[in-house]
Amino acid sequence: MSIQPLSDYDLLPIYIRVADDLRSKLGTPGFEIGSYLPGEHEIATQYNLSRGTIRRALGILETEELLSRQPGRGTLILPPSAREQGTRPRIAIVWTMVRWMGMEMFSALEDHLSSANCDILFSSSKHDHQQELEILTSLLDSDVDAIVLYSTGHPDIHPIIQQLQNQGKPVILLDRFVQDQAETLSWVTSDNEQGSYEITWHLIELGHKRIGMSILTPEHQHERISTIIERENGYIKAINEAGLKSLIMKERGIVGASSAAYSQGLMEFLITHQPTALFFHNDVSAYRMHEVLIQNGIRVPEDISIAGFDGLDLFDDLLPFDFTTVKQDFASLGLEAGKLVLSLIQNPNRQSRQIRLPVKLRVGSTTAPPRKDADSRKLLPRLLEAD
Repeated sequence: MSIQPLSDYDLLPIYIRVADDLRSKLGTPGFEIGSYLPGEHEIATQYNLSRGTIRRALGILETEELLSRQPGRGTLILPPSAREQGTRPRIAIVWTMVRWMGMEMFSALEDHLSSANCDILFSSSKHDHQQELEILTSLLDSDVDAIVLYSTGHPDIHPIIQQLQNQGKPVILLDRFVQDQAETLSWVTSDNEQGSYEITWHLIELGHKRIGMSILTPEHQHERISTIIERENGYIKAINEAGLKSLIMKERGIVGASSAAYSQGLMEFLITHQPTALFFHNDVSAYRMHEVLIQNGIRVPEDISIAGFDGLDLFDDLLPFDFTTVKQDFASLGLEAGKLVLSLIQNPNRQSRQIRLPVKLRVGSTTAPPRKDADSRKLLPRLLEAD
């Protein structure tokens, strides 16, 4: 038996050969750009080597700007434009509002893109779809590589989005979109319909037979965006399965100091339909209208149960109770949008991709079984006496 001589490559330290092997895998299935490497222990097991050897191999790839170690998260695979061309991907983030849920999504998105050595251009439309249109128009023929859009959802922006796509600038819609974009664009959102369905069934299982849903569409937001439609669909699906009658209140306006019209409309809705439970399509509306209910002598949940949607931690610190709500994972929404935009830059010809993240029902102290009064008018005593 002849003995084959070792090649120069075989004489290289093992950690260099591991780095070379890992380098060849970056960008392939299981090692997609914008995703995280398996943990050091898992890689060490695969190569049957010590973690110290693997750590030295990863250090080489990090020096080459192929990887970026993220404390507490893992090792991020960087996009090729940052490592091969000496340029950094330029991502435009266009945001409709910077508050509450938007901040948590934005923070996770910005952290991920910054970790991947991206340049970030941030603009806020301040709830104005015309301003949003102007911002997106300015990105045509620009040097941005992709756009992440947390939108007003107005249909006027559709042609500009299509033009951006035609120029090879992927557009990722975050949280919301208009229904006719559902199949043609990439987006990341929560499972709004399932969350609404679950919270409505929670009220049904408590024994409520008259469950209302309140939908307030802000003036800056298009009424046909996905979040509103899906949450209404989930409510109706549960109501129909239970053989109950849907009671839906729809208003358009502003929740806040100038919400007198909405407050009056809510009181009229309660008088007319006598619900024993009320599901608000978001936590902000539920929080504001809870104050209105208390001011009118209506106790929660003794006289009426209320529930919301979003799971905003803001209210946990402000209220002496916790809302029953559907909690979205806003940080994961931002993170997944960041991973998706990097993936689309790496693979510009890939088909659009849609990501829907799970939500979680959080039962708080604002829902309870309905009162046992035979006369339903006793459920809202002071309000009905005034009427």
